Amino acid sequence: MLSEHYRAASRHAPLPQESFDPPEQGPDPEAEFVNQERKRNVREILDKLPGKDRQILHLIFLEEREKDEVCRICHVDRNYLRVLLHRAKNRFREGLPKAPAVSRTAALA
Repeated sequence: MLSEHYRAASRHAPLPQESFDPPEQGPDPEAEFVNQERKRNVREILDKLPGKDRQILHLIFLEEREKDEVCRICHVDRNYLRVLLHRAKNRFREGLPKAPAVSRTAALA
């Protein structure tokens, strides 16, 4: 009987008055803005690339096609696709906005 009393009392214990409000679980406007900005940057960079590079990157990374299938679509063999993909990724990286350089002393602070 006494154990039931303690169990019932602990089941509905009130939260302490000092407890904080949990953060909202809704969409984060800042994260949404950053995602939209990234998507816009990727589209702009892809639009500036040559057609073959754009096609290869789109097929492999956006459509997630198998490399053998991409070889058939682009009419290249597997080894040459590797070279074309490497070049396309390098051209894409060149189009990315440069991050500001951080000095070593500022990074350690």
